[in-house]
Amino acid sequence: MVKNTTYLILFSMIFSLFWSACFGQNMKDHLWKNRILLIKTDNIKAKKYTTQFKELLNLDDQLKERKLIVYAIHGTHFSAVDYVTNTKESGSISGEAKGQLFQIDAHFELILIGLDGRIKLQQNEVISAKNLFAIIDAMPMRKYKQQD
Repeated sequence: MVKNTTYLILFSMIFSLFWSACFGQNMKDHLWKNRILLIKTDNIKAKKYTTQFKELLNLDDQLKERKLIVYAIHGTHFSAVDYVTNTKESGSISGEAKGQLFQIDAHFELILIGLDGRIKLQQNEVISAKNLFAIIDAMPMRKYKQQD
């Protein structure tokens, strides 16, 4: 139990530093409020990258319902859509900070972060909207919300 608690505290600290360095925001702003979907590529014309965004196209209501903010990351640039507040943001991140969370040699990477700030999914393949929503809908906080 102590080992798990220590790991969680250490992970939270590292992730908060990464988040702050990358996006100029504090992870605490999203903790228990938003799920984060990070989609990274080294080529914005790559098939996986474009396919991933096509999977999410026209699903604004479902993304909002699941409290998602989607970050598109290319090189040292990011753009984000917060589906809850219907706002957009863009900016720059350092390569060093990006390397702390993402696989450096991955041409495409997708990371889902839960309301608790923990990584729920990290993969190098496109995920269908159906599978993404199934993963989110199986999360304890989402199940609890659906019971209300």
